[in-house]
Amino acid sequence: MVGIKSVRILLGDGQKSFLQLIQQRLFGQFEFDWAKDVPSLNNLLVQRAYALVILAMDVPFEDRIRLVEQCREVSGKSAIMVVSEPVPVQERVQSIEAGVDDYVMRPVHVDEFAARAK
Repeated sequence: MVGIKSVRILLGDGQKSFLQLIQQRLFGQFEFDWAKDVPSLNNLLVQRAYALVILAMDVPFEDRIRLVEQCREVSGKSAIMVVSEPVPVQERVQSIEAGVDDYVMRPVHVDEFAARAK
């Protein structure tokens, strides 16, 4: 693993509880920023470089695809992980084709999530 403490993760999620859960599991291994909505996410993306951007916002599929494309445009080198409720395989495929590196459906166990984030 690369210089752990300097690795930043951006979590875009309307509920802070998911962030708190993964921070507890990955305590001391990564630095986290939280975006509660799309404007906050976009603002943070232009301010800092992130190793991983996690999109866990409850937004319609078309908006999620646009968000992925925006993330890719602004932060091209960041890995992008989408966390969502179960969706049809075609939506997951389209997300990957739009630039998503990993797609995880809820419920996701925190240990599985931690392994994917590393």
